[in-house]
Amino acid sequence: MSVASPFYGTMKTISCSMLHLFPTRTVALMIGPLSVHWYGVMYACAFIVGLWIFRRLQRYRNLQLSEQQIDSMFLSLFLGVLIGGRLGYVLFYGDALYFSDPLEILRVWHGGMASHGGFIGVLIAMIIFTRRTRISFLSLCDVLTVPIALGLAFGRDRKSTRLNSSHVSESRMPSSA
Repeated sequence: MSVASPFYGTMKTISCSMLHLFPTRTVALMIGPLSVHWYGVMYACAFIVGLWIFRRLQRYRNLQLSEQQIDSMFLSLFLGVLIGGRLGYVLFYGDALYFSDPLEILRVWHGGMASHGGFIGVLIAMIIFTRRTRISFLSLCDVLTVPIALGLAFGRDRKSTRLNSSHVSESRMPSSA
């Protein structure tokens, strides 16, 4: 199958049936009634790696936080991601269910997080943290840029990056025709 484009000419489709980057199941581990989903594992990995990188990067920047401040900051960021992501999902994509049953907002295990809501939540958490501790907001942003970028990479929606036999992607390169 090919698609015509006024900018790129004819684009050919590519099927990647041999490449599977992520497992097709959503649950990583089940222990009795408790199920641990892959996106939860990825959130945990993002925060663990982010904390490890942050501690090393702050040494090379003009920022020296105590262990207590680092713990407080990461708790704030964690809550910012969860609360902002969930409220972002409810506000941007929610339906009448959340109005008829507002407690459904708290049921995060039913799914639904929005990355842009998480970003807003983290931004608010950072502002509150820097004002409370009298740390320069820009200095904190300077050190957090790399851990946040890696966290976003860990937290990307698996559905948008999964390659399987039914996935077809279009080439963005001009054709030679």
